[in-house]
Amino acid sequence: MLKQKSTGQGVLSETSSFIRFLVLLILAAILMRVFVVQAYTIPSASMEDTLLVGDFIIANKLAYGAPVPFMEATLPGYKAPENGDVVIFRFPHDNEREFIKRCVALPGQTVEIKDKVLYVDGERTIDPKHSKYIDARVLAKESKNGVR
Repeated sequence: MLKQKSTGQGVLSETSSFIRFLVLLILAAILMRVFVVQAYTIPSASMEDTLLVGDFIIANKLAYGAPVPFMEATLPGYKAPENGDVVIFRFPHDNEREFIKRCVALPGQTVEIKDKVLYVDGERTIDPKHSKYIDARVLAKESKNGVR
């Protein structure tokens, strides 16, 4: 017959293994949240007809480069933003605010909206159906990164 372990020692060993597993699971979840993916809720109607207020999206932080916590640095990404991508960025003058928008131009390009028509580098572009525009009297300021 098989000898059974002392029940006290077996339970203690199983408990410590479970606690170690739980700690590793929590650590992995934190690392995933900080560096890999993050869930966002759509806060406003600016992306309506594509994303509605209250919709949830999951963003891949690795694509364009994940931010390093407590530093003004980012890890290198594996791709650059392209026209049409939904991008999430922090407001230049308020680092706590995040914006979820669709990319319509790339760095170095000039964007204009004239009479509700989008122009990139002086050429008219094709808008997605149901595009919405802000008032033409609103002027954006250029950030330190050259983003307007």
